[in-house]
Amino acid sequence: MAASQEPQYDKPWCKKCRGHTAYQEKIHSQRTSNRHGVTSVSYHCKVCDNDMFKPKQWHNNFVGGAIFGLLMLPIFVYLLTSQHSIPTWLLVVTGGLALVSAYVSFYSYMRYANWKKWAKERGWEEEKPKAE
Repeated sequence: MAASQEPQYDKPWCKKCRGHTAYQEKIHSQRTSNRHGVTSVSYHCKVCDNDMFKPKQWHNNFVGGAIFGLLMLPIFVYLLTSQHSIPTWLLVVTGGLALVSAYVSFYSYMRYANWKKWAKERGWEEEKPKAE
């Protein structure tokens, strides 16, 4: 099996080329007025110039989005059904956060599931949780 066709959980993967092809790493930095900044990394396939992703990152995004959404949903339902006077903006914010986290979780899962299917076709197996 060619090196690009061997599933690697923590290496960038190109959906278009369907492999761990050669890539260019781009670092994006943004500074704010208070001297704090945000740095992100993106990967671009050198074969087709398509965006790439690390399966591990998308798997973590899926899990994080699902957990956050599951935490926000009961808060939203409580606020919605509460007998107390709740400001409309609070309902909009909690409902919006629940919807955004559901979208992020679903999108991340679809990207990860695409890679996982490809990887399993090549003999990759998820690590099982260790029993204590």
